[in-house]
Amino acid sequence: MSGHRPSVDRLFHSVARWAGASAVGAILTGMGADGAQGLKAMRDKGAMTIGQDADSCVVYGMPAAAFQMGAVTAQLPLSKIAARLMEQITTSDELIDFLTLPGYRLLA
Repeated sequence: MSGHRPSVDRLFHSVARWAGASAVGAILTGMGADGAQGLKAMRDKGAMTIGQDADSCVVYGMPAAAFQMGAVTAQLPLSKIAARLMEQITTSDELIDFLTLPGYRLLA
């Protein structure tokens, strides 16, 4: 983003700021700690946050950093993350309210 790498933290901080508790986020396999602070900001705003578990990661760096700082609401194997995200977005009143804001269009 703007020539800066890594940038997952910037993305997650933006989501925390604009979507707050209406957001869901997941951090997957990767080296380093990028994304951990941003995911923590999301969780602090009430978002549901998921971290990939160590057993299903190729590199348990980014998810480990997020887990260790308390940014992760649930830690799951990769094979279960999509289903958990779908469960959250289809049952969350806050997210449904966010998706129905004027000017927001859900792409199918």
